[in-house]
Amino acid sequence: MDGLLALYIFVLAAFTGYEIIAKVNELFEGELTDDDKLVYVNNVLKGKLLESEILVQQAANNTKEQFANSPDLANEILNAVMDALTAHSVMSRSASSASRRACCG
Repeated sequence: MDGLLALYIFVLAAFTGYEIIAKVNELFEGELTDDDKLVYVNNVLKGKLLESEILVQQAANNTKEQFANSPDLANEILNAVMDALTAHSVMSRSASSASRRACCG
């Protein structure tokens, strides 16, 4: 991805961040700090959203307002959440197994 386009998407994410965070906050349950939520949104979801060809194309071809109102945004957020869950589950199982091997032989 072109660096300028990545920067543009980052700026759009910041612009629409409040809407995205509000949508994502609805998904959170349990005892999570605001920092937990921000790390998840800024470091996990943002990265996954940058992988979306649909959103990259829309970011390149639309205004900030059009992008923020994209009918695909909610679906791509859900896809990003699911992809992140899958990746984190695999990494957590792997790290847990490695820890058990190191600890217990």
